[in-house]
Amino acid sequence: MEVSVFEAALGRFLGTDHSRPTLTFFGGEPLLEMPLVRLAVEIVRARKPKWMRPDLRLFTNGLLLDPKTADFLSEADIYVTLSIDGLPAAQDQRGPGTFAILDEVLVRLGRERPERFRERISVALTLTSGNVAYLAGSFRYFLSRGVRDIEIVPVVTNDRGWGAEARDELDRQLACVAEESRNVLATSGEVPFTPFRSDGRQTAAGADPVLLCDAGSRKALFVDVDGSTAPCAAMARSGLRNAPPLLREILDMYGEVLVTDANFESSLREREERIRALPLLRGKRAKISPMGLCRNCPALESCFVCPAAIAWNDSSSDPDRIPAIQCDFNWLIEQHREDFARPAGLIKA
Repeated sequence: MEVSVFEAALGRFLGTDHSRPTLTFFGGEPLLEMPLVRLAVEIVRARKPKWMRPDLRLFTNGLLLDPKTADFLSEADIYVTLSIDGLPAAQDQRGPGTFAILDEVLVRLGRERPERFRERISVALTLTSGNVAYLAGSFRYFLSRGVRDIEIVPVVTNDRGWGAEARDELDRQLACVAEESRNVLATSGEVPFTPFRSDGRQTAAGADPVLLCDAGSRKALFVDVDGSTAPCAAMARSGLRNAPPLLREILDMYGEVLVTDANFESSLREREERIRALPLLRGKRAKISPMGLCRNCPALESCFVCPAAIAWNDSSSDPDRIPAIQCDFNWLIEQHREDFARPAGLIKA
């Protein structure tokens, strides 16, 4: 990203009227562009209004998180999410031979910055049919390294290997995660697995949101390297060389709004109204999953499905059809959230 584009994006961020907006450094790998991250911290500190308390966050694969970089991120109070898939057998599917490097990073951060490690560092694991069998073991591994903020997200792009066998394996693995989480709660009072931290409700009872998420709204913007604004990282044009037709159709409707445009605000408002007509973003009650009509699902209020995942699922061009991995994940998380919470006394029988 050119510095001029970067500064324009920061200008839009600092121009918001939100008292605590979030600025997230994403990629690709943002630690490859540390000069820009440092510049952002300088600009935010110097130009933010006195009433604003920006929340700075960074997603990284951790391979470049050396002591000097870790010192800077700590001093700048940037919340860091490490994208790691866990045990060697799982991590090797993403980056062969990287587990030892990342394990050393976790050990070093836990030893040198224990308080920050617990409060301002999390781990995000991407669930696939290839690594589902290692989920519980990876969860236990992260706990052994002192991680107390563990997220899991099903892969957005099409997972051809996902089926009944993978669903059953996920069921078994989440049962173990629930048991481990109860043990941690009993000894420390903490809930390390983020999907278990609330009642899971995404929307108010009986509500049917117009949009599945904030994709394309003015609440959340992803600024691509050329300054164009995308709904999110999964829909950024720079990473969509092999995007399926449904996703390209959606992007054409979004249009291209540059962060450097003089009429930026009005263009965003026009786009926000335009995208509400997109079938892909219609509320959950209009969707269909492998389990049937979503409006009849008891897990509807806790379910979250990424619209990009629907578009990437090349087995169907139906914007209302939920991919199996997304449906199975949401359904089973809801079941095991209750299995975790009821014995712990967090919900009533």
